[in-house]
Order: sequence, then structure tokens, then C-alpha cells
Amino acid sequence: MKKLSDYTFLTDENVDPQLISFLREIGLDVFDVKENKLFGSSDETLLELAFKNNKVIITLDSDFGTLAYKKKKDFIGIIFLKPGHFTSSYHIDSLKAVLFANPSVENPFIITAEWSKTGIKIRLRNSIKIL
Repeated sequence: MKKLSDYTFLTDENVDPQLISFLREIGLDVFDVKENKLFGSSDETLLELAFKNNKVIITLDSDFGTLAYKKKKDFIGIIFLKPGHFTSSYHIDSLKAVLFANPSVENPFIITAEWSKTGIKIRLRNSIKIL
């Protein structure tokens, strides 16, 4: 098993640049879809790219989990920040909570971080078997 902090990350096009800056400021390796001119790429393409490069996807979009389960696509890990389309400060707080917890993970995994007024709920699905 590895710690979440041992991974590198791919940020989906819906991730705010402030969140990407935050990740880099704390020393994480981030490949951003927008910066690499992959804006508009399909989620399937991005999931494949992340898998081939051993990266964990950070997204506000539940479609990656759907691809993993329903289409049985290979993946390393997905961090799904909920609810989507809030200001970046909510997503930064959610990701800080996940990174502070720095869970041990086994591929493939999905982490959901859900922000609410009462706190941030983190769920980890480790070593997911796609049948």
C-alpha cells in the first residue's frame, strides 16, 4: 500500500487554477489538462492518460467513477470533490482535509470529499474490484 502523498496528480479541466496553484505550492506534482491544451478531451481519454502515467485524477465530475464502474476502465485513483462548481476555497479546504488525512491507498481507489457547512466528509473506496 502507498500513501496518497506518494502519487502525482492530473487535474480535470473543471478544477480551478487556484486549486492547482495550492497543490503545487505544497510541493505536489500536478499535470493540468488546461495548461497542456487538452481542454475538451473526453473523460475516457483523460482516464486513460492518467492510468498510463500513474496519476490520480482530481475532478469535480462524477463521470470518471461512472466510467470506472460501468465501462470497466482501468484507473489508478480518482479524487472527487463535491459539490462541484463552488468557489475554489471550498475545494481547497476539501483537498486539504484529504491530504492531511493522507490515507493509505491500494489501486484502484476512489476518494470522495464532500464539503458542507458542518464539515468535510471523506470516503475512501480502496482496491476496487471491477468485474
